[in-house]
Amino acid sequence: MCFIERELGNKHFTEIKKKELIKFFGALQGRYKQSPNRISSFKSVISSMSNYIETILDEDYPTFRNPTKGLKLGGK
Repeated sequence: MCFIERELGNKHFTEIKKKELIKFFGALQGRYKQSPNRISSFKSVISSMSNYIETILDEDYPTFRNPTKGLKLGGK
């Protein structure tokens, strides 16, 4: 989450857009040399957190949608 603080101006999670997630995953792959399995794990965590916000915190964030849906990473 340091990436969000440094690269996205400490943006609230519910305000992060797909293109910013793509930038994050690109940095994981390029700058930080993370394996495809590690990147998939990050995507899974972000997706699970997004699903929680959609289903449990829907009254607090009624317009939030999971930004990882339909997001393709590294040919997966």
